[in-house]
Order: sequence, then structure tokens, then C-alpha cells
Amino acid sequence: MKRNFTTLFDKNYLPYALALYESLERHVPSYLIYCFCMDDESYEFMLNANRKNIVPISYNQLETHFSELLVAKKNRSRVEYYFTSTSAVCSYIFDNFPDLELLTYLDADLYFYSSPEPIFEELVNASVGIIAHKFNFFGKLFYEKYGKYNVGWISFKNDISARKCLEDWRMNCLSWCYDRLENGQYADQKYLDYWPEDYSGIHSISTLGANVAPWNVGRYNISFDFKTQLPKVNDQSLIFYHFASLKQLSEHEYTTSTCLYMTPLSNEIKDVIYLPFIDTVRKYNSELNLKVNVKNRADVIYMGLLKKMKNIYLRVSRVIFDDYIKVKL
Repeated sequence: MKRNFTTLFDKNYLPYALALYESLERHVPSYLIYCFCMDDESYEFMLNANRKNIVPISYNQLETHFSELLVAKKNRSRVEYYFTSTSAVCSYIFDNFPDLELLTYLDADLYFYSSPEPIFEELVNASVGIIAHKFNFFGKLFYEKYGKYNVGWISFKNDISARKCLEDWRMNCLSWCYDRLENGQYADQKYLDYWPEDYSGIHSISTLGANVAPWNVGRYNISFDFKTQLPKVNDQSLIFYHFASLKQLSEHEYTTSTCLYMTPLSNEIKDVIYLPFIDTVRKYNSELNLKVNVKNRADVIYMGLLKKMKNIYLRVSRVIFDDYIKVKL
């Protein structure tokens, strides 16, 4: 069965999007990914790259279809605008490709290590598939207030309940979608907390190897199966990892940000999960003539004293948990 995905990115996330594409090529036999390119540079690259199974779509096409996005673009930051656009890209696909039965949104910084078919099997009777952060203790304590569910993977069936949920989400994000916690809202993410109560057919994905990430990897035993040559999570296949907050600090140094969740970067996590992905991203950095790919976003959650306290916490925790990776040039 052909799987249909969509994602969005700009030139800063282009190496990540290409890594995502490479992992889909390896693990999904039949698929299309609709790539929303949020600037001219990424769109031109995707058009000229002419890679199979990719449908490049320009931000201009998206904004022409949903002209109200242009209003939102004027009153929020770049990352807030991208948050606002997540629901719109899904709606655009259904509006322009109405025969699609199921569409899955993927964040561009996901990377597949094995087939996602176990997730789709779990969703066979669902209208909408969402996935919880599955925070470790410290993540739950400090970060769950920003949303129980993660926007990294969301599947929408082309049925009445899912389309109603998607349209409401799109309108909610147009109305309010900012990088701060306010009145029970946070970016495009906190809205998902209310979906299980408000819509029928909402299913929280429980497949173990789905959406392993810095905020939960410390809960699991990570290993490598030399027979299958695949990473394992508690003896189950790692399906995809979410490389949120991975930052390139220099040409040869990265920080994984696992320290934010008081998780030490074990040799298994580094060697089995991070290094293969970093090698892939570095390959595409080279293709794009990038030595350092900077994709940081402005920190507007923490201001003043809170920001100073956060910076002190980061420095101390990075010393304690050592989440740096140095690679050979």
C-alpha cells in the first residue's frame, strides 16, 4: 500500500529533510512525500534535485490557497509561522489530492531506522493518530505543560471526523499560535491535548519504537542487533527517532540536548542512534556547501531572570550529563 506523507522545512532544515527522505527510501517500499518548501532556496533545490517520490510545493502555493496565512505571517516569528502552517499543509494536500485515504504529517527532523508499518497497522481503525511525548520523569515534571502530545507524527484519515479535527486545528492555529505558554495553549502542539475528548476516532500511538526522542530515550534500553543491523529499543525495533534540539556548534561538534532531560549520552545512544544520523546530515551539508548548519530558534519562552537561570542550568547539566558529540573532519 502506498503511504502518503507531508512535511515542511526551509533552507536551514533542508539537510534534515533530505536525511528523512533517505530513511524513507530505505524503509518504505511505496510512498510519496509532499514537501512544503518554506523559502525560495529550498524550493529551487527540490525542483532541481528531481528525486523520486518527492512532490515539492512552494510556500507561495500554500499562501495562495490559504491567503489568511499572509495575515498571520505579519504578527508572529518565523518559527511561529511554521507552527501555524503545519495544519495548513495537511489541509492543502486533502484539498488538492482528494483521493488520498490517509495522510501523515512528519516533522523534518525525524529519521527512520526501520519500517513504520507497525504504526499504520495500529491505526487501521483510527481517524486520527497522535503520539504522546512519553516523557521521562524530568521531562514530565518540567515540559509536559507544553503539551502531552508531540506534533512530530500525526496521521489523518480522509473521513468526516479527521477532516473536522484538522479544520478546527487550522483555524485555531490561525487565531493563536505563539512560542509561549498562554491560557492552556502552546504553539500548534497544546491543541492536541484536547482532541481525544473533542473528536471521535482519536488514537494515541503506543508502538514502542515510534518517536523515541531526547525527552524519553533515557527511559529505554538502547542496543544494536547485529543480526538485523538495526537499533533496538527494549528489544523492539527502533522505528524512528526525533532529533529535536540537535544543534551543530562547529564544523565538528554537536550537542544532542539530552541533558535538558537529565539523560546522559551513553555510548549506545551516541553510536547506535546519533552518529548514523549526523553522518547522513553531514553528507547533505556537504552537498549544499554548508560547513555549519545553524537552525536555532529565538528563545522567547524564557526572558530576563528565567533566561539567565536556564542558561546556568544548561551549562551545569551539560557538564554533568555530557551530551556533546565530536566527529572527525
